[in-house]
Amino acid sequence: ARVYAMNKAASFGETLHIDCQVYGYLEDALQVRLRNFISRVLICATRRTGSQQNAFEKSTTVFEPKQRIRQVNVDAERSKNERFEKERQALLRFGETIVVKRKRVFDNSRLEDKVAKVRQEEEERIRADVANKAARNALGERIHSR
Repeated sequence: ARVYAMNKAASFGETLHIDCQVYGYLEDALQVRLRNFISRVLICATRRTGSQQNAFEKSTTVFEPKQRIRQVNVDAERSKNERFEKERQALLRFGETIVVKRKRVFDNSRLEDKVAKVRQEEEERIRADVANKAARNALGERIHSR
């Protein structure tokens, strides 16, 4: 601001006597004006790109298509297993209520077959868990004895 005022005065061929405090006020006013201008530019820029920011935040870019396919397959397998487990638990609960209430006779033989199959799978799962635990314990003792 000071250099600009001196150049303007020199261009008119006049000598100006300006107090130093005036230059300080001019510099402060110029800084405030520039800050306001920059803040307005930022506000306009965010308004202009505001809708784009929300759209880009939600999307994730995957560089490897194989990774995306693998993730989709894993999610599908997980949901399939969850559905199967829920159905199995429901059939087990239904089978338990039938065992408790022996007075009722199965009307639906297909449902009876499903309950029997789920019970058999549950027994096989329990046997496999017991066998695996025994094998792990035997291997664990063998590994630790070496």
